[in-house]
Amino acid sequence: MLSRAWTAFAVLSLAGVARAQQTPRCPDVADAAGLLRCARARSATVVQAEQALKAVQARRITAGFVLPANPTLALEAGHRRLADGSSDLDRGLLLSQTFEIAGQRSLRLDVADAQEAAAQAALAAARREVAARTLRQIDEIWRARATLGFARRERDVARALARVAQARARQGVGAGLEVDLAEAAVVEAGRAERQAESTLREAEAALAARVGQDVKLAPGGPLPRPAPPASALAELEASGLRGSAEVQARRAEAAVARAEVALRRRERVPDVTVGVGVRYEELAHIVGAQLSVPLPIVRRNQGEIAEGEVRAAAADAAGHQAALRVHLAVRAAFDAWQQAHAAAGEVPSDLGARLETDVTALQAAYAHGSLPLTAALTSLRQVFAARRALLGVQVDAAVASVDLAQAAALPITLAGAQP
Repeated sequence: MLSRAWTAFAVLSLAGVARAQQTPRCPDVADAAGLLRCARARSATVVQAEQALKAVQARRITAGFVLPANPTLALEAGHRRLADGSSDLDRGLLLSQTFEIAGQRSLRLDVADAQEAAAQAALAAARREVAARTLRQIDEIWRARATLGFARRERDVARALARVAQARARQGVGAGLEVDLAEAAVVEAGRAERQAESTLREAEAALAARVGQDVKLAPGGPLPRPAPPASALAELEASGLRGSAEVQARRAEAAVARAEVALRRRERVPDVTVGVGVRYEELAHIVGAQLSVPLPIVRRNQGEIAEGEVRAAAADAAGHQAALRVHLAVRAAFDAWQQAHAAAGEVPSDLGARLETDVTALQAAYAHGSLPLTAALTSLRQVFAARRALLGVQVDAAVASVDLAQAAALPITLAGAQP
């Protein structure tokens, strides 16, 4: 029994050391899937949950031992002085073992199984939490990069309009007001570009802090988002309950409390200790056996039983509240996901390309003199505002998918939508 315990302990300890030493270094630039892997591997929360699971698994190995304690070896020796003045040395040894006869081992295994299920749920929840937060940050970088692209495009268009206005003013066919308005539009576009650059830097710094290493999202590629759920709302709620770390923890607490109550009640059936011994005396050698049973005359654990029942009831109540929160969170996330994807579905697939064509057309119309500058600037602002709105619809749908996957405890597997 001791050898098995030490073996289990050594295996789990070496696994933990190897896990700590093999924390991978992420590449400096990675795609969304690579960043998710790096974030999970380097997350202190995930590592802590993994070590907690290993500890619970080690306790389960201990709970599975048949014998409640190690055997006991007792040695005895005594000096005997006889009537004729001679002396002798009496000696003996006794080997004893305690046995449980009330089924305590099965209860300890029930406790360990409940704790292991809770630890596994906590680990899965930690991995989902890290993946969800990382993916949201990746989506924010994607939004910031697209916003910066719009700002630079708007700046380039404003500069082109300003050049046309300045040329007309030099030729005497344009008003000075147009030059002023065009140059002011350039200043405004430059300010928006600097704000977009600052937002992107902040988003990239937040991603590096989330991953735990100075990494960047690879440029290009589709907007990262989890694959859409393939289940109905009821199945999503059931999945959320199975994967909720809080619900599983409360259930484990209730199971542990009930098992402890059952163990206290089974203390009415005392453990049995069986011993075998040999004794050497002057005139005889004695080989014998003994059976000892403590007499349960007075029960001393009524208070512990009552406390355990209270803990079990409290854990049940907390578990019901946690389950209700999971139901509400899944429903809210599902409704938000439906609304966000319905809004994204209403956007024509070619609307972004048509808006870019509109930008080119407005720029050409002012250059050819068929559109006044004020109308061109107003329309351009509306076009770029529409492009940012379309971007927001896309990112909102992606974030809603992340929120739903996290609430329903779904695996976060990436799917993409080209912007």
